[in-house]
Amino acid sequence: MDTIFDFVADILKDLVCGAINELHYSFCFNGFVKELEKEEDKFIETRKSVEDRVTHARKQTLKTAEVMDKWVKNTKIDAEEVNHLLKEAKTKKSCCLGYCPNWIWRYRLRKKLANKKMDLQNIIQEGKQYIQLERIASIPSNTLDILTEKCMNFDSRKNASDQLMEALKDDGVAMIGLYGMGGCGKTTLAMEIKKMAEDEHLFDKIIFVPVSSIVEVPRIQERIASSLQYEFPENEEMERAQRLCMRLT
Repeated sequence: MDTIFDFVADILKDLVCGAINELHYSFCFNGFVKELEKEEDKFIETRKSVEDRVTHARKQTLKTAEVMDKWVKNTKIDAEEVNHLLKEAKTKKSCCLGYCPNWIWRYRLRKKLANKKMDLQNIIQEGKQYIQLERIASIPSNTLDILTEKCMNFDSRKNASDQLMEALKDDGVAMIGLYGMGGCGKTTLAMEIKKMAEDEHLFDKIIFVPVSSIVEVPRIQERIASSLQYEFPENEEMERAQRLCMRLT
């Protein structure tokens, strides 16, 4: 008899626990919504970090792994599903002439919220292995501003800078020449124009490369690559030129 009672007690225990779990879905609606919103924030941060790494890899003319590309692509679908669920959860559905919440609708939606939360946790865990935790910090673009700030703005210099800025904004101009006697301030003026163009966001990226009368192509290539935080996988001049073209386009 004791064995039978124990068996029945175990069955009743399982039934009660199962019923409590099901009731948990029905009476903790707002809690499920908040939990999914918190998980969504973590999901967005992870997704952005992985996308940043993909962008950085492409700037280095590197091809990302197919599994990473697939993860990024799938997260767009997951983001839409989460947004749809949360939007649906914020709608108020009721019964009994609006005096009672629609418990059946809430129960079904809560189960979806709970399942999506678990899905996001798994997605975040997978995405963490694609995140690059460290990267070389970029040098501030205003490093050379100290030199230009100490330069006096004569009327002649302002006139020249106005003409240069006008030429920079002209889509029909592909090359601008700045000439004058040695030591008259051509380089300093060019640095001023660089800063002004950056302040007005005329271009996505501005690179300052001094070129001497003896042209050293490898050194120029290195200077451009350094400004772009790019490392050449090749040593040949022509292959480096092709890599720079890929990176710049």
